[in-house]
Amino acid sequence: MRSSFPSVVFLVWVLQPAIGTTQEPNVAAPLQDERIVSETEARAAAHPAVAAPLRILLYPFHIVNSGMESGLISFEKNRMRERLDYWTRWLRQKGIAAMIGGLGEGTGFGLGGSYTIPAEGDSNVRALGRASLKGYQEFDLAGTMALGKTRFILQSSYQWRPQENFYGLGMKSVGESRTKFALRQTWGGGRFELVPHRRLVFGVEYRMAWLFSTKGTDPRYASPGDVFSNLPGFGERVRAQTSGFYMRADGIRGEYDMGGLLSFGTSIVDGLAQSRLKYIELEGLFEGRLPIANARSVLVAQGQLDFVRPRGGSDPTPFYL
Repeated sequence: MRSSFPSVVFLVWVLQPAIGTTQEPNVAAPLQDERIVSETEARAAAHPAVAAPLRILLYPFHIVNSGMESGLISFEKNRMRERLDYWTRWLRQKGIAAMIGGLGEGTGFGLGGSYTIPAEGDSNVRALGRASLKGYQEFDLAGTMALGKTRFILQSSYQWRPQENFYGLGMKSVGESRTKFALRQTWGGGRFELVPHRRLVFGVEYRMAWLFSTKGTDPRYASPGDVFSNLPGFGERVRAQTSGFYMRADGIRGEYDMGGLLSFGTSIVDGLAQSRLKYIELEGLFEGRLPIANARSVLVAQGQLDFVRPRGGSDPTPFYL
């Protein structure tokens, strides 16, 4: 017993420093060289004086970029996309539709709208008006009465086209002879259609038209009357009536789906009042679609026919027809 007591005391004395070390972790003393960086120093480090000319040069881009970013954030924050979609659907339910775009190639940026008054079934009354920055105007009024598989349509239209291109007649037309003329056309008439299938239409039509051509409103281009002598119909008021027949088979189901369209029409035109205009017109249109990649691309083939032939004793056909 006497010999074991010193050994126990020695063991306790050896372990005591280790136990004390684990209970009191060594905390590093704070560094005396650390200091707080001021706002001025941080700004100077982020925007060195050497880069000042570059910042001045890119300042307009910075303003535009910041403005666009702020605008997009505000657009999303205020849920403008959802509001615009809701407003568009609400207008469509009320029969109001906006139109953005020109009135054909080279007519300039245009705006317009239409208002449709629905009736029973597919019957409705529709008014349309639009104009472009180059002065083009169009106003239409149409009424449709649908009964079973038949439709009766009354239409009227007014168009002012002040900057139409004309290069010459037929094979004599060349790019160097470019001129511009203005065309005012007003017409009204009716159509009767038989619709045995929703993609197949047969119809007959009759309408009267009032046409007048004069020099264009763009002073940079000459008038057709100054370049081409004895141009038929230029500067004259033409009044005519048209009666005809047409058919249309529309098998296009979607933009990227296989399908086709076939349209054909023939009409007889006779001048009214002092006009002795008489001619036959044939029109045809073909379109075929073959998908290349599903819902991504499609091969489109198109063909168009427009044939005008004067009848016996007719005045010369106006150059714009």
